[in-house]
Amino acid sequence: PTGPGAEGARGGGAALGTRGDRGHGGRGADMAGMGVDTSELLRLLQNDLQQSDVEIQLSAVKRLGKLAKVLGPELTRGELLTFLFEMTCIENPEDKAADEVLFNMSKQLGEFVPLVGGAEFGGAIIAPLAEIATTEETLVRDAAVAAMNKIFEVCPSDDASSSDVAMRTIRRLSGDSNEPIWFTSKMSACGIFASAFNKLANAQKAEALEIFKKHCADELPMVRRAAAKALTPLSAILQTADEVVEVYELWNKLCGDVYDNVRLLAALAIAELIKKLPTTSHEEAVSTFQSICEDKSWRVRLSLAKVFPSVIETVGEELAVSTLVNSFVALLQDHEAEVRGVACKAISNVCGVVGGEVFNGSVVPVLAELSADTAHDPELKVRTPLVQELTRLPSSITQDEAAQSVLPILSNCVTDANGQVMPPGLGPGPADLQLMILRELSMGSEDSQDNTTNVVSGVQRPWMRSRGNAEEREALVNIMVHGLEASFLEGLLSDVNWRVREAAVLCVPRLVAVRGGDFFLESLEVPFYKMIEDKVAAVRRATGQCLGDLSRQLGSDHTAAKILPRLRSSATGNNYQLRISAVEALGWLCTENAGADVLEEVAAALSAACSDGVANVRLAGVGSLAKLAKVASEEVLQSSVVPQVTELLQDDDEDVKHMANLILETTSA
Repeated sequence: PTGPGAEGARGGGAALGTRGDRGHGGRGADMAGMGVDTSELLRLLQNDLQQSDVEIQLSAVKRLGKLAKVLGPELTRGELLTFLFEMTCIENPEDKAADEVLFNMSKQLGEFVPLVGGAEFGGAIIAPLAEIATTEETLVRDAAVAAMNKIFEVCPSDDASSSDVAMRTIRRLSGDSNEPIWFTSKMSACGIFASAFNKLANAQKAEALEIFKKHCADELPMVRRAAAKALTPLSAILQTADEVVEVYELWNKLCGDVYDNVRLLAALAIAELIKKLPTTSHEEAVSTFQSICEDKSWRVRLSLAKVFPSVIETVGEELAVSTLVNSFVALLQDHEAEVRGVACKAISNVCGVVGGEVFNGSVVPVLAELSADTAHDPELKVRTPLVQELTRLPSSITQDEAAQSVLPILSNCVTDANGQVMPPGLGPGPADLQLMILRELSMGSEDSQDNTTNVVSGVQRPWMRSRGNAEEREALVNIMVHGLEASFLEGLLSDVNWRVREAAVLCVPRLVAVRGGDFFLESLEVPFYKMIEDKVAAVRRATGQCLGDLSRQLGSDHTAAKILPRLRSSATGNNYQLRISAVEALGWLCTENAGADVLEEVAAALSAACSDGVANVRLAGVGSLAKLAKVASEEVLQSSVVPQVTELLQDDDEDVKHMANLILETTSA
């Protein structure tokens, strides 16, 4: 059999870059000296792989790694890989290994680099993989290609044997001279082309590119599709201007292919290719890019929307304003929701490049239409990324521009309460837009004394990443808060959906910080405090956590007059679940800024809670006592906290006793 490195697989691996011979030295010799018959191990492997039972073959393949460790690097390169290469070259269908066997063999060989002596001998593994890569079954072929790419990545770049193996593999899979070859082999050649090309010597790259050109012009669309897919990784490793020009011409050609599955893959390559092009060629590339944005296939337009952020940031402001903004607007107005949604993910990038004035004049009107388009976006594929990106606008947009552009659009979304919030894992509902915006408004300031309002009920918000600094993000959020009407927020506090009520509650501290305590006292005091007795525990918990912020903002007098009476009433009510929430809320009032009279009243309320007949209420009480112990004066600590905790050491509930013991240890320290 012939193939890349076949000579080396049989006679010492010189052609594969193994630099070895078939001598039985190294670890194999050591094993032989220890009484391990390596030839018998190989014979058993060969016998198992020649069985007709696929399960026996699979079992043997899965032992290849262990066998290679026993044989040692030299015997693995000289004996084991030779046998595997010959096995993969069998053409008789009756004797040829099953697809499952070849698939697992590819997976195993991809991990063989340490077993053949390291990266410098990695080329020895390529020969059997290259034969497997000609298989008709797609999964087997892809596994072999992935294994070869993994090996080529670690092979030394300045090694002559590595470059020879890479070139030989490209030739083998692409077909030598005019000999006909099956299209699956050409597809595999495209699959490894970028990683193999990166190992070639400069003198070999011209020949390799000529081979790649043939694949790009192949009569079969499957081969051209594989070549188009290879353009992106290939563009990323180009080094010379001539290589860039040649690949750019191939990109232009494939972008005009008659098959959309070829064009959509080729279009993705512009993200890497435009970074390699000289600035003088950007205008021509952008012109081609703009024409592809009008492609008749929505999947091609979707591909361009995915790479739009990278392209616009590469070409700079001048071309972006003159050309790409119009293309971006066209993508935002696309007939397909998938295209519009992906295009929305580039909003902050576009704004950062073109500036606030152009953004407000050209893009914002379209965004306003999208935010109000509920009929064509029932699954929130468009409005979800739209809201996310509007909270990440860069520092290049001023506060006045943000007030003109961001606030009206977010208002459209936050007032869209059609439908219900779906439970986690079941997909979004229209009211999720409310949650996204309200949770952004609920974010505490950077210098907040606690960050408890940032994560409630296990809801993480990793999407809130402003491209500006903390002050700019705060300014943007404050603009949004100023736009909220009290009547609207009051309506959210009584919403039928508990997640909306929770998010609205978490907005209140920020609202008080921005608009003042008088605004809260005049408009939201009554509906907010009703949340202390909400029927959903998560809403009650969020309300309790916000009380600490409100206590600091409104002062000790308001806390003593308005907050504490409500909590003490709930803490002694008939519903034990409400008692638990009220006792936990008392703990949130225990801050360093709390007045002495407030802490004394809290201590008295917690003392009563720790005598409750329900263990869970007592457990909540001892948890709040732990917070009180951190900020209470010595007098309150010794007169209220320590005696109460000491008494709880005799409690019937083990958890209560454990918590009480921890508090005593802390206070003693």
